[in-house]
This record gives sequence, C-alpha cells and structure tokens, in this order.
Amino acid sequence: MSDIEAQLANIQQSIQVLQQMIENINCRTIDIGKEQNKVKYMLDLKKSKQLSSSMKEMTEDDIKQYKVKQRMYLGKLQDSSIKLPKPQTLEYYKIVIEDSVYKISED
Repeated sequence: MSDIEAQLANIQQSIQVLQQMIENINCRTIDIGKEQNKVKYMLDLKKSKQLSSSMKEMTEDDIKQYKVKQRMYLGKLQDSSIKLPKPQTLEYYKIVIEDSVYKISED
C-alpha cells in the first residue's frame, strides 16, 4: 500500500469517526430537547394546579398571555397539529371536547 492509499484510508477512518461524533451530538441534542419539554410540561402542570386559586391574583398581562396561549393550543388541536393532547394540558387550558370538537369551556 502506498503512502497515498494509507493517507486516504486514514482520512476515511477519520471521517467515519467524525460522522459518529455528529450522530452522538444530534442524539444528545434531541435528548436535551425532550428534557426541556418535560420541564416545561412540569412547570405548566404546576401552574395549572395554582391557576384556579391564583387566577384572581393574576395581572391583566398574565391573563392576556394565558388566553393567547390557550387560543394557540386550541388552534393546534383543531388543525390536528397535536394528535394526542394530555388530559392535564386540556385541563390547564380549560379545553373540552364536545361532539369531537375541541372548545374552550364556558366556566
């Protein structure tokens, strides 16, 4: 094997190692994203438990922000962006299903 062939083999091996490193980084990035979503979900759950008692204590801006997020979530449900909503999230945003249609509850 000539020097060029040996160098080519080394380069190919290095490329394989780099590709594996990139794949591992992508997997970690996905795992980090999943963990971030879990944390956000847990925070939303905590807020939902506090929401009923603290709705009266919310500022107008907090209420506006909640209602915007509520409508955004409802829109995602209606256009099927979210296929299987979690019951806790539906409860948090006070969304109910009536005749297979998602709606914001009246209470």
